[in-house]
Amino acid sequence: MLTCLIFFSMADFFHAYYMIMLAPPLSALVGAGLSWFTDLGSGGVQWKKGALVFALLLTLIFQVYLALEFITFTALFFLPIGMFIICAIVLLFAKKLRIAQILSALLFISVLLIPLWWSVQTVLIGNPHTGLPSAYAGESTSQMRPPNENQGNPHQNALLDFLIANTEDTEYLAAVPNANTGAPFILATDRPVLYMGGFTGSDPVIDVDGLRELVEAGDLRYIYYQNIEQEKDRMVKEWLRSSCQVVEEFSTRPQTSQDQRRPQDQNASILFECD
Repeated sequence: MLTCLIFFSMADFFHAYYMIMLAPPLSALVGAGLSWFTDLGSGGVQWKKGALVFALLLTLIFQVYLALEFITFTALFFLPIGMFIICAIVLLFAKKLRIAQILSALLFISVLLIPLWWSVQTVLIGNPHTGLPSAYAGESTSQMRPPNENQGNPHQNALLDFLIANTEDTEYLAAVPNANTGAPFILATDRPVLYMGGFTGSDPVIDVDGLRELVEAGDLRYIYYQNIEQEKDRMVKEWLRSSCQVVEEFSTRPQTSQDQRRPQDQNASILFECD
């Protein structure tokens, strides 16, 4: 927890979703703290009650403050606030241990309601930014659609249908240069896709011998490039051109004065079949 806090307080640049790294240590601390606070069978019971109410009150205030940065005050705030106030008052005056433990649990639940609502809104976002994911930012989610639906790209839909129909007996749907190319394929099909260059395309995840072995084993049949000239491994390009064939239906090239050149030499999308 301290390592993450120090890093995020000093880093000049990081994507906001990296802060998900705070979740595991926060969960551990909350679990340990709740266990200690609700152990009301030991001494100092009244002090623990007061400390628990104070800590959760600060948490609830902070949650409301953050929420109001994005949305206006609505009726949804009355449930956690009202639940908290009632349970806190009764807890401070409760004498029976069992009742005090139940009220402590209800107090804890009351401060989970706003984060729960926010998490649900995040999941319901109709068109999430898959490259730079972020939490719900207060926009309306009335017009929702499944995030994996490629409504505006019929060419990609046709490509995915083709790959699904012709890779039922292979492990990988396709091999692609990087995550930006492959992630939409995985989201739409829930099938494994091989990132040959890792996340950005610069990591040597697999070489030409590895690709050849996968093809010979029947685990890989199609390799898709949106710009083959970005491939830094010369041997991979030579192997594709000599041992694989271009699927013309899903390969495009720009209209230039040198249009007679082979498609795999152009900066355009190319689907190779290696069988």
